Amino acid sequence: MTIPRGRVSETVVWVSAEVRCQGPSSLSNWCGARVLANGVELQPDEGADNGDHFHWDSANPDPRRKRALAFHRAGTVTCPDNSGCDVTVTVQARNNTPASQLWVDDLAVRGELNTYPS
Repeated sequence: MTIPRGRVSETVVWVSAEVRCQGPSSLSNWCGARVLANGVELQPDEGADNGDHFHWDSANPDPRRKRALAFHRAGTVTCPDNSGCDVTVTVQARNNTPASQLWVDDLAVRGELNTYPS
């Protein structure tokens, strides 16, 4: 995505996928995800509460259990007055502990920029 020079962008990213977080069921065993724009985590970020990842799914021992899950994140990106800038959106997903395995399929990511003068 590209923001014109000297503009500010409210950036919103939607993520949806078929997800399976397989492992022993416990409060500390989960699989997470986050969205970055130019390397900065979009809001609301999860901070130090859980290792900077949104709790996307709780672990479950059933290997056949899959769920359609979605979330969105938003943030502000500003481009300098002298040039436009490309916004690189990155979706990261991981398991929280070695006891769980994360499987993601049919991932869809949609980004939207709403720009205005800086």
